[in-house]
Amino acid sequence: MATGRRLAADLTASYEFCRALHRAHGRTYYLATKLLPAWKRPHVHALYGFTRYTDDIVDRLDRTHQASRAALLTRWEARFAAAMDGAPDQHPIFPAVRHTIETFRLDRADFTAFFRSMELDLSVTGYPSYDDLLGYMAGSAAAIGTMMLPILGAPDLVAAREPARQLGLAFQLTNFIRDVGEDLDRGRIYLPGKDLAEFGVTPDDLRARAATPAVRALIAFEVDRARRHYTLAAPGIALLDRSSQPCIRTAYRAYGAILDEVVRADYDVFRQRATVSTPRKLGLVVASLLTPPGRAERTVPGGSRFVYVLPDDPYRALVELTGFVPSQVRPPTGAQRRDALAGYLSEVLHAKDFEVVRTESAVLPLRTRPGPRGHGRVLRIGAAAGLVKASTGYAYQRIQRDSAAIARSLARYGHPFATPAPPRRYRLLDAVLLDVLDADPAALELAFATLFRAFPAEFVLRFLDEDSAVRDDLRLMASLPPLPYLHALVRLRSRVQR
Repeated sequence: MATGRRLAADLTASYEFCRALHRAHGRTYYLATKLLPAWKRPHVHALYGFTRYTDDIVDRLDRTHQASRAALLTRWEARFAAAMDGAPDQHPIFPAVRHTIETFRLDRADFTAFFRSMELDLSVTGYPSYDDLLGYMAGSAAAIGTMMLPILGAPDLVAAREPARQLGLAFQLTNFIRDVGEDLDRGRIYLPGKDLAEFGVTPDDLRARAATPAVRALIAFEVDRARRHYTLAAPGIALLDRSSQPCIRTAYRAYGAILDEVVRADYDVFRQRATVSTPRKLGLVVASLLTPPGRAERTVPGGSRFVYVLPDDPYRALVELTGFVPSQVRPPTGAQRRDALAGYLSEVLHAKDFEVVRTESAVLPLRTRPGPRGHGRVLRIGAAAGLVKASTGYAYQRIQRDSAAIARSLARYGHPFATPAPPRRYRLLDAVLLDVLDADPAALELAFATLFRAFPAEFVLRFLDEDSAVRDDLRLMASLPPLPYLHALVRLRSRVQR
């Protein structure tokens, strides 16, 4: 009996040791792990603690000689293998890891692949091509995804396996992009040599830690490559157990937001480390919790997407796809827009046989604050006037009213400028929404989801059409997450004072 109690105490202490490692070193993923059911969290902490501890043996920045680190890693792998086979070992990580492996029948081959990649970090300082780097990441990143999968759970583990691998690759490539400077300190360059050569960048250029135009172009290329891995990983989130989806959805969005910050810094990864602010992380948590289980994850980089279907008859419809992305992010290409549209038609509408007859597209900049309605011979409406609600596609009545007022002005005065200005409170609300949207496009998706969950659709649409009472406006705004909007009000006030 005493032995059983001691073993239970050792196991509890081991899981706590791993949790502490996770909390100290994996803050973004640790936050996401909070969204898992309580019984799953310790097992995720165990895997993180093991991989982190192993990685620290390899990445020590003290004076430990490389040969000594190699010997440490070899002994650590031997101890790990023996402990997993049941040999007694006093290291605090092993009980939790062994219990997790046995509970979920994890494939020991994934752990072997992980150790082989860690060995490469002791002898390889760069990778000639992306295929070579993928060989390294197969053990250091993709294997982590497949280790995690049985813990997260999925009705079809086979179907979920490749998206899990892609998510591991996406996360690690994001880290490589963000941590170019830190990896240089360790004598490594993970960006493939072939990519450097194509953009005219040498290893010495990176060591100079100057964000030259060539270096920025290289980083932009790697960001686009990482986003392709996120796109391949996205369908896998909906394949997971319902209870695990908010956690992985949050991690997916939070790591993707790191790339947004790299873009926001104009691809300068040397000036400061790209991090996601705590308010934005909390916003991503709320948005993930509000996302219905099974919903396909958006793949518009760093933004939000809305789709409107306007049927013409039982066989034809006009489909409008509107995406909001930060101004620093490259607009989606024509192929990306077509893929997004096809994905919506097949995955959301479950259309099995359809033909896209014609497409039109445009990129419209959103002003960060409302502008004057008139300028010379031009009357600004919608996005150009800084009217975000009219730019979302919802405010059809508002657009119709504007069009009717313009027609009356033309008929009466011969010009379109005799149109009534919207009430000041709507101008203020537009300014706040635009400011929030400019800081974080994904916030708009959260706002719309919150409004339509909390109130009847007709009630919300009256607000969007600017046909609501003041008390209704206050009720609607009070339902939104307060921090982003309070920050926007402060920023707007400071602009007015300047």
